[in-house]
Amino acid sequence: MENLRNTVRRLTEEEKKQAIAAAKREKAKGSRSQGTSNIPVEVEYKGKIYVGTGKEVFRILKKDSGVKSSTLTALVKKIGAKWLFNPLAEEGEISNIRTETEKHLKETKIQSDSEGVYKLLEKKKQIILYGPPGTGKTYSTKEIALELFTEEEEEYEELRDKGRIEFITFHPSYSYEEFIEGITVETEREGVATESVKYKLRPGIFKEMCKKALGSLINLPDEEIEEKTWREVFDAYIEKEVVDFEDAPPYVLIIDEINRGDMAKIFGELITLLEADKRLGEDNELIATLPTSGDRFGVPPNLYIIGTMNTADRSIALLDVALRRRFGFIAMEPDLEMLRSHIENTTDIEENTKSLLTHSIKAIEKINQKICHDRAIGRDKQIGHSYLLKVKNTEDLAMVWRHEILPLLEEYCYGDYQKINQILFNSDSDTEWISQCEGIKDITANNIRDMLNEIISDGE
Repeated sequence: MENLRNTVRRLTEEEKKQAIAAAKREKAKGSRSQGTSNIPVEVEYKGKIYVGTGKEVFRILKKDSGVKSSTLTALVKKIGAKWLFNPLAEEGEISNIRTETEKHLKETKIQSDSEGVYKLLEKKKQIILYGPPGTGKTYSTKEIALELFTEEEEEYEELRDKGRIEFITFHPSYSYEEFIEGITVETEREGVATESVKYKLRPGIFKEMCKKALGSLINLPDEEIEEKTWREVFDAYIEKEVVDFEDAPPYVLIIDEINRGDMAKIFGELITLLEADKRLGEDNELIATLPTSGDRFGVPPNLYIIGTMNTADRSIALLDVALRRRFGFIAMEPDLEMLRSHIENTTDIEENTKSLLTHSIKAIEKINQKICHDRAIGRDKQIGHSYLLKVKNTEDLAMVWRHEILPLLEEYCYGDYQKINQILFNSDSDTEWISQCEGIKDITANNIRDMLNEIISDGE
């Protein structure tokens, strides 16, 4: 593949037509599409022309430039390269490899400080993105995870299918037994009665991820890692005289809504083992004995944890101090500037709707200001930008306000409609939109502009 750097063969017109047709099919698939990964592109960088599939060009450009990036389009922009042919280009403008919504999501504040984020993740080995609802926390976890795979050409779905990235969500019933290991009942397949009860020890997702990360660290084939138990992989690690910790392939566990579970209970005694300097192979390496299986256990240095925390559910200040010390925390705030850019650059939003979206941004800015200064609500419960990202027409916008944004305020104010009217319209009495008896009234495409104007003008 090295000849990609100095290739002289350019794509023919017929090959370009086929590539454009393939790109359109991929784009129509939406956010799970692989984009131009397997479609030909042409890029010029420092006088060299790169021709190949998006995946191939992406891999070689990353190596040549030495710059981290999660997509080819973002990389081209970062290093000042020039597109010679991009099948997703429309009317001379370069589109992102992914959908237009994702294009503008990449411009969030967390991306602008990407180097700081990755340095923190490398230092702590686990981070938590925290912020109000709708600030792009879950989306950003995937982007951060992809940045760790600097020598990989796969997309998120490919890495997930290979077991390199796992995604779980904590909830109040989530337990140590599900996360680390526990004894469970073995049953027949769904719908078939179990004649006799059998119990077995089942490893949790964290222990399985540690097994994969440690197995790859000592260069075991994927098939062999899958067949072996944690104990067998750990024994192989102990027996190995030389282990290359520097070039260990990364594994990532994404934990969404991490604060909804009892973190101290779920992590148990292993919370100490998470610390970077207490991982396997580090100066202060710690190895614990698991109480159920009796296995000796340590956390590999190539396993990273990225969590998200919705501050509307629970403040960061309420977290266990021991847990807080072992995680790095990154604030995710509403990014209305990114939303303005999204509206300006997205072509499939109706013109009339763009005007209403601009009004909506002004309205949310005003609402968030009042929320921040209200001691009973506070900045942890601001309204995020992502509520408006998928709006394409006026009906969509009215639905978002009626069924998402206003019910969120209703929850924050515990059904105090007088307070909601005070926040929205600076009114202590019922309004055309909200009343004590009827709650939130109908908001439609016909009256959404009037409501937004009243919010912006404080009901004057």
